[in-house]
Amino acid sequence: MNVQFKLQMKRPRISALPMDMSNMTCCGAKLAFGGMDDDENIAAAKTRLEVKEIMTNTEMFALTEEDILIQYRNQLGQGAFCNVYPVHIRNGKTKSFNTELPPFALKEIQHDIIKNPNPRVYKEAYEDLAKEAQIMRSLQHDNILPIMGMSRQTYDEDNIMKESLFIIVEKLESTLDSKLDKWANVLGLFRQITPKAKVMSRIKTVALEIGLGLQYIHSQHYLFRDLKPANIGFDRSGRVKIFDFGLAVHIPPSSAKGSDARKVKGRVGTVRYMAPEVKRGDLYSYPIDVYAYAILLWQIITSRTPFEEEIPESDMFGPPQDLPDDKRPNLKYVESKELVVLLESSWKTNPEARWTLDKMLIELQIIGARMQSRSADRKKKFPTSEGGKRTSHVLWFMKIFLFISITWKLFKLLCGAIVEMK
Repeated sequence: MNVQFKLQMKRPRISALPMDMSNMTCCGAKLAFGGMDDDENIAAAKTRLEVKEIMTNTEMFALTEEDILIQYRNQLGQGAFCNVYPVHIRNGKTKSFNTELPPFALKEIQHDIIKNPNPRVYKEAYEDLAKEAQIMRSLQHDNILPIMGMSRQTYDEDNIMKESLFIIVEKLESTLDSKLDKWANVLGLFRQITPKAKVMSRIKTVALEIGLGLQYIHSQHYLFRDLKPANIGFDRSGRVKIFDFGLAVHIPPSSAKGSDARKVKGRVGTVRYMAPEVKRGDLYSYPIDVYAYAILLWQIITSRTPFEEEIPESDMFGPPQDLPDDKRPNLKYVESKELVVLLESSWKTNPEARWTLDKMLIELQIIGARMQSRSADRKKKFPTSEGGKRTSHVLWFMKIFLFISITWKLFKLLCGAIVEMK
């Protein structure tokens, strides 16, 4: 990097809030500052201790270029302004890098933007990343990807920024995008409905965790504005982490409820998950995130892409499409009538008529509990055999045998008819 920036700009106010390091996770494991679980293996325990040592011995929120070792060849992601790469952090005590440890992830402004002859382009990118860092430092929740460090920001006597900006976060194992691809492949071409057991599992382990993270974001008076599979990840333990707050915007607490909250404007976000009022250019508030969450929930349940025919992948980041305001994903792929009601109530065209996120999560928890109860009742009726397979599988094999028998009989009848014709 080593670039001197002579660009006059207002210093971003990045608060120096104390981070609760005891509640942070890294490499998918909680940083235990008071001992480790007995069942952890030696290698995992050693990794956690070494990561802990780096974070306690290093000024994580005043990092310099000498403190980081970026793996540029292994790019993890790319956005409008920034790229994400694996990175190793130098131990502040030993002044050395341990590349055997799992890397962190570094988000920095793209080099093409830094070199752009128009200073306004870089200024916008810098302020976006600085704002994202500010938001992330103010949020601490199990389902929010925490900021774990950032570059030291220094200015000369003329208030000119001297160093580039980057932030450090945990490197996630996967995104919801990749999970959805796997689920779609498992579903296959001919299966229309996702099995109930899988729907129940996805509600519990994915959908509800996303909702709880989003609920927390709203409680801190932020609109996320870009909820989509690419901005939802999973750590090594499988826990959901919402990330990328580049489009998030703050709503003053005094305007947090009621119609007065609709003071935000801007046609931003990803078209496939964009609420009608955003596409129209209206003022909007929290219901736009509820709409996006409902579309995302449909996708999680069905393993299908919403508006796949209407919005090709090539148009995902283009201008809002001319979708009718009342156009919604097809509910024929959702078997549960309760989930159908929930979705219909949460993606209504009129934002004032949509369910609140709180109501949506309560109903989703109730539906999940009912599905689990029904599943338990079915298991009692069809107990598990010694081989680990339910006796209901016998019925499945009987159906296959019956199908083969009928097909064979039809084949013989067809052969007989052909012989008679001759």
